[in-house]
Amino acid sequence: MGKLGKLQKSRKNKKLKNVDAEYSNEPRGSKKKRPANLAPKNDEQDMPKKVQNIMKYKKKTPKQFQNEHTRKKGKKPVYMERGMTRPMAASPKFIQGKREKSKDFMKRVEVETRKVLHRHQLSQKFKMDLDAMEAGEIKKHKKKMNEKQKERLLLKKHKKSEKKGRDVDEFKDYEDKVKFGEVVYEPPSLTALPRKAVKEDSVPRPGKKSLLLKEIIADNASITPASVGSSSKREIGQSVKRKHMSMAQQSRMDRERENAILLYRQQKQRKLNPS
Repeated sequence: MGKLGKLQKSRKNKKLKNVDAEYSNEPRGSKKKRPANLAPKNDEQDMPKKVQNIMKYKKKTPKQFQNEHTRKKGKKPVYMERGMTRPMAASPKFIQGKREKSKDFMKRVEVETRKVLHRHQLSQKFKMDLDAMEAGEIKKHKKKMNEKQKERLLLKKHKKSEKKGRDVDEFKDYEDKVKFGEVVYEPPSLTALPRKAVKEDSVPRPGKKSLLLKEIIADNASITPASVGSSSKREIGQSVKRKHMSMAQQSRMDRERENAILLYRQQKQRKLNPS
């Protein structure tokens, strides 16, 4: 293959030199350089647009801001003739589709016409506007209350308010106000009895049951002589130290202790193996 020759430039788009005497060789759209350090035309500094918008919306409520952006829907023109009690319903528009057959189109028109006629018959029969009812424009009129109904309602409200007050102040009476730095050595003792409770000593109560250990301690207290280092001021049921007992009393106490331990172990074994 031979070398391709250089493409010749077209004379059609050839640039012409400007022959204007006032022409300066500057590119189109370029601004002339302003001299530096010039005095400002206006001493007042303009507020930025974003700051202006913030100040504008700061004074408005969210609802006002929302209403500003929502478009108002235009009201449809109402057509009413002389003697009409309510406006005439808008007639539906029928447009045949591109690929819809004329038979199908006529069938659709007939179905829609029947619907409109049936709707009109219902509204005439029951004397009510179905369009307004569906839109929620019809308001239900409240029936007037007679004196007995008013009294019943007031009594119901009064009872409800009383119940609410009771629920709030239910534990207010049982509130225990503890002062700062107060020290408590034991839990509070309950002196009040239930309404149907009978206060009898024969009934077994917590802490007052006749246990085997209490009987043994009471027997020991009665047997112990006054000569053995025990004071006469000792109360019934109070234990005596082992060193103050005689040898016979010590051996008896040991036997009773062993018997008590053995009984306890047997009971424990029965609970574990009920069979």
